[in-house]
Amino acid sequence: MCKRPPITTVIHAAGVSRDVILTDLTAEDLEDVLAAKVRGADLLAERLADGAFERLVLFSSNAGVWGGARQGAYAAANAYLDALAERLRAAGRSVTSVAWGLWDAEGMGGGEAGARLSRLGLRPMAPDRAVAALHEALGMDETLVAVADVDWEQFLPAFTMARRRPLIEDLPDARQITAAGDREGADTNGASGLLARLDGLDAADRLDLLSKLVCEEAARVLSHSSPDAIEPERAFRDMGFDSIASVELRKRLSAGTGLHLPATVAFDHPTPRILAEHLGAELLGVAPDVPPSTRVFGDIDRLAGTLAEVAEDDAVRKRVAQRLRELLDSCDTTARDADGMSAQLGSASDEEIFEFIDKRFKRS
Repeated sequence: MCKRPPITTVIHAAGVSRDVILTDLTAEDLEDVLAAKVRGADLLAERLADGAFERLVLFSSNAGVWGGARQGAYAAANAYLDALAERLRAAGRSVTSVAWGLWDAEGMGGGEAGARLSRLGLRPMAPDRAVAALHEALGMDETLVAVADVDWEQFLPAFTMARRRPLIEDLPDARQITAAGDREGADTNGASGLLARLDGLDAADRLDLLSKLVCEEAARVLSHSSPDAIEPERAFRDMGFDSIASVELRKRLSAGTGLHLPATVAFDHPTPRILAEHLGAELLGVAPDVPPSTRVFGDIDRLAGTLAEVAEDDAVRKRVAQRLRELLDSCDTTARDADGMSAQLGSASDEEIFEFIDKRFKRS
């Protein structure tokens, strides 16, 4: 009988994911994801402590390192694996947690989720290269290792759109791309043809032309067959734009206008119409005339983006919540006052109307 060699290393590679936005995540979804990652890892950690084997390797994910859209539960489960590795290593155990990027294979990296990660700039890794990277990581005997094939030119603008990212900003590739972006100037060749088309048009026609340009490029970014699918007055966020789509729209509009636009352009100017007005102002040096009724919704969208940056600061959140309640109360009060005022004025005599104005607006 052939004697088998003893098992010295165990790899925990189990996992399931739920590709949903955080607000749609259910308790059952969270339980399923944690059961696959956390419970299995805890059981194996007990066996490691009992001496059943010498080394434990945890297959984690970069969703737990830098986050991931629609991967809230998966990010939390993998962050637990990384923390478990730290705890076991501190207790003298041999354990390594490998946070993986996108594998080029069927499974959790396939389908729409994998396509979205590829758009973000995470290249699918061939399995043989990933396994070679695993051997290298285990040879380093580190507690935590992140392995991913990153297209930094694609990944960096979207990842750093909302705020600084100290996690990656000192990496050589990231620093080089950031420096190149700072030096980048507008491509005037892209603007010459557009300026010639705008020349001689009145303000309304210029705005229509630029709105059409924005809608056409937005339709291409969202893979629509026709720009008619893009509503000029509808917010980009409501049409399905995320940070990746905003970066792509910036690239297309920069090429078409010659302007050096920020990656946040679709959130700073939240509808195609508002963005078209901004482009016209930049190209022609005129101030955009955005009515308050339109501008207020853009302000709300920008506020939503800013709130996401302070979501983990409880003190700030409480102050913001109180201020928002005051604003809502103000809106409700204004509406009630308007209804009451309309009812009063509808049945008032001329003398009563003038008396009301004097009292209401303190005229003398």
